[in-house]
Amino acid sequence: IATHAASPYGNHSQIYGNVYEPTELGSGGDSSSSARSYGGGAVYLVVAGSAVVDGTIDVRSSSQKWTGAINPEKGCGAGGSVYLSATSISGAGSVNASCYDVAETSYSYNGSGGRVALIATSGTVSLPLANLKANGGAAGNSAGAGTIFIKNAADANGTLLVGNNKGDSWSYIVRYPKKTSCTAVKPGETWTFDRVLLRDQGILSVPATATLAIPGGWQSVTNLTSTTDPMAGILYLGGTLDVPAATEHQISGKWIFQGDSPYTFDGDVRISNYAAFGNLLLAQS
Repeated sequence: IATHAASPYGNHSQIYGNVYEPTELGSGGDSSSSARSYGGGAVYLVVAGSAVVDGTIDVRSSSQKWTGAINPEKGCGAGGSVYLSATSISGAGSVNASCYDVAETSYSYNGSGGRVALIATSGTVSLPLANLKANGGAAGNSAGAGTIFIKNAADANGTLLVGNNKGDSWSYIVRYPKKTSCTAVKPGETWTFDRVLLRDQGILSVPATATLAIPGGWQSVTNLTSTTDPMAGILYLGGTLDVPAATEHQISGKWIFQGDSPYTFDGDVRISNYAAFGNLLLAQS
């Protein structure tokens, strides 16, 4: 499975790239001469004025290239990187840093999503969130999503969006995420956000030596997907969760907090509005 913002089989040491200023290419999938899938490219734009995106910025990995039919035993590459900074960013266009979005169910192994960062230096980023994608591929061994970072001029820390409508995630019955389906905070780094937005089947995990800081508390985490069954959430894997102390922590709004390692809340915890909370056993696939 090609790695970028997510790792194959929970191997977090393979994750790479900068969540705030991504520049890296996506890693390739199968590299044989008969079936090659290249990782996605990289776009880096610093605009002196405002930027209007009405077309598509596309840094998906390539479809596999070979003579003959698709070989289902082969894998697809990972999505690439997009960094766009301008006074404001608007338009009706799209940005796509996904694993290649065609015939993915024919592949046994798929690449992770890439990374996108959109920075408004004096205004806002108003591209539709639905047009921002960094999906992992779905197959017998699906992959985790990439990261989408959005920062308006008025933001202290910006917003992280994690959504993976191509990868397997929480089972609606047992809610056990697959290791390959998690988008992880990069080990050794501290990621700080005003808001964490989840959608579809996006899972943000916090492995050992990684830190996720949410100054606004757990109420700053939201699942955007319209569902009454939590299928996105935060998975604690032994790192550090830097959340302000509170008499009552509120986990609300259709997302699930799960822990694969012991975690202590320093106050009461209120679960509401279709949210979920618990301890899990990771599936091995």
